[in-house]
Amino acid sequence: MYAQMKKSKENKNSAVAASVAQKKGNGKYPFGFVDNRSAAVAYKKPQGQVNNGPQRTQIPQLQLMTNVNGIPVSQRAGVIQRVQTVTITNNVDNYDSGWLQAETQRRGVESGPRAEAQTVANIVGGTWVGGHMVNDALGGGGGFSNIVPITSSMNNQHHTIENAAQNIVGNIGSAYEVRYYMNILNRTNYIVTPNNDRINNLPDQFQQRYTFRTKEVQAGGTTSRPIAYQAPGPITTVTGSVLNMHV
Repeated sequence: MYAQMKKSKENKNSAVAASVAQKKGNGKYPFGFVDNRSAAVAYKKPQGQVNNGPQRTQIPQLQLMTNVNGIPVSQRAGVIQRVQTVTITNNVDNYDSGWLQAETQRRGVESGPRAEAQTVANIVGGTWVGGHMVNDALGGGGGFSNIVPITSSMNNQHHTIENAAQNIVGNIGSAYEVRYYMNILNRTNYIVTPNNDRINNLPDQFQQRYTFRTKEVQAGGTTSRPIAYQAPGPITTVTGSVLNMHV
């Protein structure tokens, strides 16, 4: 089944059809003359004046066409827009960064996922990005396995938990390690009006969490300055709210 959404920020230019209602007159011609000209001839000059005047409106012509079965159908002449269908490549719903003791080198988003997000933006309207399910500062890659199209607004909402997890290892100090999780809770097939374009398998509900602890320290050091073994500390878990992407 499909959920329906309207394309945002769409150009609403459309052809305007002008209709002219003709009323029968009840007056008589003077001097006994009767106008026997056809309606097309009688109205030729006024119609020409309308067409050549500054208020001229082009009316889309209707033409008789046949469909693939040879049945006549009435269709407006002009450009026929092809219905677009996009199926989101990513199919991974559960993500786990593993334990991290420092932020990782950022990798950005690869060209394929970036292009897919732009295609979605072209259909739906608004601003979309290729969103990391595991932030690249927390070890997430930039390919399809870790990137899904999301709105810029949803991307900003992801930052709250992501930044908190990064701060555990980035700002609090090297005594800690962190583990980040992302779960996609729902995917929807959408029909985008007015063109009835389709976007399939689009993630639109997310939940994040992270855990952290003091990291394990191996015994070592020197005879004069030994370092005792330290087991990992107890785990603390922080769970974010369920985030619904409104499209």
